[in-house]
This record gives sequence, structure tokens and C-alpha cells, in this order.
Amino acid sequence: MNRTPRQPETKAVRGGTNLDKKNGPLSTPIYQTSTFEVTDNEQQLRATPTDMFYTRYGNPTHTVAEQAIAELECTDKALLFASGMNAITTSILALLKNGDHVVAQRDIY
Repeated sequence: MNRTPRQPETKAVRGGTNLDKKNGPLSTPIYQTSTFEVTDNEQQLRATPTDMFYTRYGNPTHTVAEQAIAELECTDKALLFASGMNAITTSILALLKNGDHVVAQRDIY
């Protein structure tokens, strides 16, 4: 099925949601929880980055927001962070290679 590309205004209010879902909510639910149920230890050991078990590692609300931002920015992926230092650290670590050094002052932020 070919769909007309969404206009920026539509992306801003509907981005990250799948409009083709049947019988789903019209707006994304807000998951206000820190943890999700895990049925057994084996399930947690097999957990992948897309499995939800602790909000710090993933939350459906965050996932939809990341998808919406990626859609608005016309890219494949986007990341949300819980803090500015988390975003800065991730950016620096992504650029460093094994053996690189970082020189920084003690109070870096």
C-alpha cells in the first residue's frame, strides 16, 4: 500500500505512531512506570534492547518519542536521554576509539 508522505505538520502531531493499527489508541499512552513485569529470570536473561523491563533502558513512550523525532528529522533513528550529561557522555564515547585519551577539567559540566 502506497501512502502519501506525511506533511511536517502531521509528523509533528502524529510522528512515531502507526496510523494503520487496528483498534489501537488514537494517541500514544504515557507509561508512567519505572519497571515492567518480567515473568521469569530466563526472560530477563534473554532480554534484548527492544524488551521493556526497566524504564532507564526502554519505555514505550520514549520509543514513540524517538520515532517521532527521527521522522521529523528525516532520519532512521533518534535517541532521548534522561540527562544532558548522559547525552554528552554517549556522544563522546561514540567518537572515541580504543586507546584514545580525553583531556578534560575536573568539573566538566
